[in-house]
Amino acid sequence: MRFGRTEKFLADTAAGHPVRAAFGTNPPGAEAAPSPDAINVANTSVVSHGGELMTLWEGGSATRMDAQTLATKGLKVWSPDYAGMPFSAHPKIEPDGSLWNFGVTSSQGLLSIYRVKASGELAQAVTIKVPEMSMVHDFAVTEQHLVFLLPPLVFDRARADAGETFLDSHVWKPQLGMRVLLLHKDRLQAPRWFELPAGFVFHIGNACEDRGVIRLDHICSPSAWNATTALKQLMKGQYEPREHPSVGLVELDLQSGRARQSLLPLVAEFPRVDPRVVGRRYAQVFAADRLDAGDRPGFNGVMRLDVGSGARDVFRYGADVMVEEHVFVPDPAGSGREAVGWLLGTALDLPRRQMLFSVFDAQHLADGPIVQGVLPRVMPLGLHGIFVPA
Repeated sequence: MRFGRTEKFLADTAAGHPVRAAFGTNPPGAEAAPSPDAINVANTSVVSHGGELMTLWEGGSATRMDAQTLATKGLKVWSPDYAGMPFSAHPKIEPDGSLWNFGVTSSQGLLSIYRVKASGELAQAVTIKVPEMSMVHDFAVTEQHLVFLLPPLVFDRARADAGETFLDSHVWKPQLGMRVLLLHKDRLQAPRWFELPAGFVFHIGNACEDRGVIRLDHICSPSAWNATTALKQLMKGQYEPREHPSVGLVELDLQSGRARQSLLPLVAEFPRVDPRVVGRRYAQVFAADRLDAGDRPGFNGVMRLDVGSGARDVFRYGADVMVEEHVFVPDPAGSGREAVGWLLGTALDLPRRQMLFSVFDAQHLADGPIVQGVLPRVMPLGLHGIFVPA
């Protein structure tokens, strides 16, 4: 394991304490940040594409890494016009190898869209203006469209100018509802809008089109409380089980312009699908699951959900085990059927103070891990990861 040598990491390390701002923290006497990449932590996700390994963040450039040594190689510049523009943490790679991603410039209300060839070359970059810009962490693709769910957590320039953190520069405006921005891949500058009930979303599993209807799944919370308050409490060692995210299923009727949403009585996060069905018809979603976890945060199980029937295949590690996001790996020698392969991931066993690394048959989670390794010490809990063949 290595920390990426970003500008912020080097500046904070040299000083021996944080001297540059972060997502929800402005350290006392923080240095001025001349650009978003001055505070880029490159710590949210990873992508391997076009022969390059890159670590990703919300508000700045992708950071190039050496895949063998994990040495930091510098910022990725897709084109001179987009140098330093945000390249967000949840790119989507379609079955043909095309990569789509976005970036939000909150202070200017801008949404940038990237299409990158399988070879790693930029094919297209477009920026559009979005009114009442929201905090947007993820998006979805279909065969013809890009789908953005915009929760009513809206950037407030006055708060930012007054010195608030990026997180605290957002205001909850439930009267806006959850706006859905739909962009046709061939008409990226012609947005179409739908509306859902107000709610907050970080992550989307997948989306697809079926006879004029776009279907997608996402993780929905009643408000932004988990993002704006609970995260701060956790950093102080406090936990209040006030809100939990549930699985939301959405339909966008392209003919009528209507949107529908149903919420399942499941507490879950970090949805993942078989990479072979990104943007295509799908049925199976993997996610971290929570049931009877008591008075502690996080998740204690993994599940495979059939988004059509609602059937679930679940394995629970136990009430005292904190489960991180698990990753699906297709079986290259398998039948090619969706979700046939392995689910692998890490978990923190609190009573034993050790890390577990488990590999499941993805079609038989309830049977438990087929292989499990133990690290007899605690490692920091992480964010999103990927599987890259050796």
